[in-house]
This record gives sequence, structure tokens and C-alpha cells, in this order.
Amino acid sequence: MKIRWKNRPGRIFCSLLTLALVAGTAAAVPVLNGTAAEFIDLAQPCSVRIEPVDPQKTEFSEDLKNADIVYDIYMIAEAEEVPGYDTYTYKFVSSEFGDYAELQNLYHEDFDEEAWERLAQEAATLTLKDSTAPPPVIAEDVTNSEIMNLPCGLYLIIARGRNIEDYYEKVTDEEGNVSLVSVAYSDEHLYRFKPTLVSLPGKMPVPGGSTSDADSWHYDLTVTLKPEQAPRYGQLRIVKTLLSYETRDPATFVFEITATLPDRRDSTVVHTVYSDVVTLTFTEPGEQFVLLEKKLPVGATVVVKEVYSGAVYTPVTTVEPDPVIIPALPDVAEVRFTNDYNEDNRSGGSITNHFVYDEENTWVPEQIYDDSRVSEGGQR
Repeated sequence: MKIRWKNRPGRIFCSLLTLALVAGTAAAVPVLNGTAAEFIDLAQPCSVRIEPVDPQKTEFSEDLKNADIVYDIYMIAEAEEVPGYDTYTYKFVSSEFGDYAELQNLYHEDFDEEAWERLAQEAATLTLKDSTAPPPVIAEDVTNSEIMNLPCGLYLIIARGRNIEDYYEKVTDEEGNVSLVSVAYSDEHLYRFKPTLVSLPGKMPVPGGSTSDADSWHYDLTVTLKPEQAPRYGQLRIVKTLLSYETRDPATFVFEITATLPDRRDSTVVHTVYSDVVTLTFTEPGEQFVLLEKKLPVGATVVVKEVYSGAVYTPVTTVEPDPVIIPALPDVAEVRFTNDYNEDNRSGGSITNHFVYDEENTWVPEQIYDDSRVSEGGQR
């Protein structure tokens, strides 16, 4: 995450030395023992502008515009002056809507990055634990997301997709650490946002110096988030109907699935993003299906071919199903195949030889063809 300060009328860009920066979770840390040209004024209102991603990441930024992102802003702590010093500390709030007072025991002035991330996670967990979360200030428009007239203090920012009922989930990283994240969806991607802490007001460090050398307090900040982008997966249902079942052994059908997506920079180039086979086995006539989940990207073009149906169960029609486009959930793409018993199709195949006892308890040779027909004594 990146935070910028702005002075009226212009903006000042921060190098983040005053922030705990942790992959989308950050907080502006109050300056301790600062000597400033302008003494802190905690009665002055603040504002924060939120950008969902670095605007210079054009492709990323354009796709996020389709994710319909809103922001919930929660006040976690009030700012309290430290007498005799140009700085402030936090008084974590407790109200009928939510109790953040227990976070007071987690906070200390020399917080490092991991500590800020833990604090953000704890604050988000308390906020989202039930339906009585404190009412947020919501910026509905992602392109005009400046929140005005905020009292000085510590705020939790939760970015999420509008109208998503279950907008948060827990994810586990490669080291087994569990984090709470909120989600948003564009047409083809899933975005995960870590909860973000921002402290108002803040100071800009002097180049080559520290926050203690900063000149003045800034009451208007711009926060740039760092969401994680992942493919958005849809579902494909392959349905098989067997009109009649005339053999003793199970009838197995094999389907080949190939999914492709055009290159983002050159639409004439197509990439294969999924290729596999699935099977369906019948022991009686009827209908079965297989559902592919979390494998096919939304927007992918999928071709399904029946590549094996045995010697005696042939397609009712020789026309293969049209390619399908994987839609976003809850919609499901579907392809259908219908086969029937064909007693005239006896060509080709394999033979398995073995011996059985006849009624007189003598060994009799028997041949089984791959269409499940059996001949005794080696005769068809």
C-alpha cells in the first residue's frame, strides 16, 4: 500500500517512511518528538482519498473499474494529544456498535510492519464478527472516493465489491498463516484486499531523514491499496444421456475438454488455459453429468469432444456441441451428449480370452469382445 499526503492546493507524495507497509495493510504512524513548523491541531477535520491500485498499473487499474468497489471506513481509535510534544496517541473506541478497547493492549509506539498487520487483522475480525459492526462511512464511487470531514484518529478501511453478501473470507498462505481478506470481482478476475489501517493526520519524512525531521502535519491523505489478483473461475456441466443399455458390463464414455483465452495484448494469439479428460460410466440407461469447478477461467472458450464411447454405444447425432463461454457464477455453462445402443456396430475392437466351467464341470473357452458380447467355445 502507498499513502500520499496533499497540502492545499497541491499534493505531496510520501515515500512511506512514516508507514507500516505490509502488502495492502498499512497505517500512518504518529511522529514522536517531532519539531514541526506547524503544531498539531487535532480539532482540524481530515480527509482520505482511496485508490484501489496504483493508477500507473494501467491494465490492472482498468480491470478494477469493472469490479464495482466500495469502501467501508471504520473509526478504530480517537487521536489524543501527548502534552508537551508535537504528536498524538490513540484511545481505542468502544460503543454499542463495536468494542475496539481490547486493541489498546496490542498497540505500542514502536510498532513494526508485522505488528501493524496484526492490529489491522484484529480490528477487521472485531468489525466483521457479527451484524453489529459500527456503521461505516461508505464511498460508493470508486472514481471519486474521497472521504471528507473525518475526525483525527485511526481508521480501518475495508474495500469490497458492491452487493456481495459474503464479501470476506479467510485465506492461508504457503507458510500456513491465516488472514482475513475482503473480495471484489471484475468480469474475469477475483481481487482480495487485506484490511488497511490509516492514521489521520500524518507527516511526510524529509528525504534522507526520518519522520522526526518532517516539517508539518498533513490532514488530507491519499491511500493506494495493493490487492491480490487471481483468475475468476466458473463452472461447466457435461451432461450425458444413454437412451438404452444392452450390455452386461459398464459402459464408459470419455470426454476431452480444452479451454482457451485470447492474449490480452494480441487478440489474434490464443492460449490454452486448461486441457483434460473426464469419464462417465453407466450401468443402466438414463442421464448423468460431471461438474467442473474452480478449473475454467471466466470468459474462456471451451470445446468438449466425446473421444470414446465403446463399440456399441454411438452418438445419436454426429454434430458435436458448439463451443461454450464460461460465465460468472452462479450461471453454469453446459454441453450435452446423447448415445444409444447400436447392435449393427460390430467392427473392430479387442477380444479377451478366458475359460469357464460348463454344466458338466469341464473347462470351456470363452471370448469377450470390447462391446461386451460373449462367445462360447471360441464362436461368435
